[in-house]
Amino acid sequence: MNTLATGKRPWYNRPHNINLAKDICNGKRLVIPEDTPKFYAELMQQCWDNDPDKRPTASYLNEKLGEWIILICDDPNPSKISDENSVAEEKKRAFVFLK
Repeated sequence: MNTLATGKRPWYNRPHNINLAKDICNGKRLVIPEDTPKFYAELMQQCWDNDPDKRPTASYLNEKLGEWIILICDDPNPSKISDENSVAEEKKRAFVFLK
């Protein structure tokens, strides 16, 4: 999910080794970009819960993401989710253009 939000591989700037694994187990988390839609950022944080039993299931993720895709793509009247997504996409397009 973070890759979709940032366009970068998670922990791209660190070796993927035991030290990274320990840091993650000790609560270290990736930075979520400010322009990430709130609903998406909250779901991402749920996926990072230290307790695996508190993380969303794959079925739940599939259901939620499917619902959001429908809201974003098929809603003739933009909703809050559509608006947040549009703002994030515009910022990302501007960032890619500047590179």
